[in-house]
Amino acid sequence: MRTVAVGLVASMVHGAMGRARVAPRPAPARSDRGLERVALSIAAIVAVTACYQPELHNCVVDCDKIEQCAPGLVCDRGKCAAAEGMCKPGTNAGDDASESDAGSDGETDALPQGKGKLLITISGKGTVEIKDRSECANDSDVDTKTCEETFDLGTKVELKARKIPNDFVGWAMCPSIDGLDTKKCTVSIDGPSREVKATFADNGRP
Repeated sequence: MRTVAVGLVASMVHGAMGRARVAPRPAPARSDRGLERVALSIAAIVAVTACYQPELHNCVVDCDKIEQCAPGLVCDRGKCAAAEGMCKPGTNAGDDASESDAGSDGETDALPQGKGKLLITISGKGTVEIKDRSECANDSDVDTKTCEETFDLGTKVELKARKIPNDFVGWAMCPSIDGLDTKKCTVSIDGPSREVKATFADNGRP
């Protein structure tokens, strides 16, 4: 009997130790699930940010060259814009140049569809001929004079500075100057407004 009792006790102890060794794995801590949710939230924010592109206004950001403008923009008259000829001279407005100039009476001076303006500014006393058109002359005592002509978009306008009455010094903002005759300038009317400047001086002194 004693031998049987000892055997039963040993069997019970062995069974209890076996059950202790196969205890179930504890469930993951709540903190791990919280970290997983935070990681997913951060990933979603990064994805939304990557798709965001702020609106780029024309003629707001100053520039000296195209590399200083955002991709897809050009440097037009010292301002970043979607295309050349969009920025009006002497303005910092963020409006597109497709919106025409407002007159002093508040009315809008709208251009006909398919037309563009060419502004010719003369500094000093001198004359600029506009091929197949008239001429722009400054023969008064004012420092500068600006003439305005309207052309069909895509027109190449040929200009020529004349030594009347003062000597011609040079062009500014002219995209194409004749290499053989620097008095000649060609401007493509590829936007609502383009501008060139011709400088004249007495005996070559501005």
